[in-house]
Amino acid sequence: MDNELSLIVAMSKNGCIGKDNSLPWGKQKNDMTFFKNTTTGSTVIMGRNTFNSMRDKALPKRENIVLSRGMKKSEGVTIVDSIEKALTTANKLEKPIYVIGGKTIYEPFIDKVNVMYITVIDVIINGDTFFPHFNKREWFQEVVEVGESDEKNENGYTIYKFIRK
Repeated sequence: MDNELSLIVAMSKNGCIGKDNSLPWGKQKNDMTFFKNTTTGSTVIMGRNTFNSMRDKALPKRENIVLSRGMKKSEGVTIVDSIEKALTTANKLEKPIYVIGGKTIYEPFIDKVNVMYITVIDVIINGDTFFPHFNKREWFQEVVEVGESDEKNENGYTIYKFIRK
């Protein structure tokens, strides 16, 4: 039996998820806390660029799977070269699975996940990487959390949970 497969992402109001291989909106502590609390104890699947953006360090208290055809071994990380191998490896771990980016990893997984956690940061960003389009009519949408800008969050935000219909 396959484990729960979800996707988690933060984006600007215009769908930007990155600029120069980093998060482009400044400090968003509440979103980072939500990400940590949601994914801790699970398996995370990411691409090489996302892994590189985390200073080439595995996320603690999570099983880290990196999709890459040319990456060298790294401590605390399982490297696979296909989506099928990523899912087979993740399912053997018997933990919830979260796809955490980037765009080239999100694209093939959108049709496979049943849940998406999407944080929309209340800002428009002229970035270089955008979340792939998906048909919102295929999903139930609920609001998980709404926050204003404050000393911990440079921008207001809304965290949504999308559940496939």
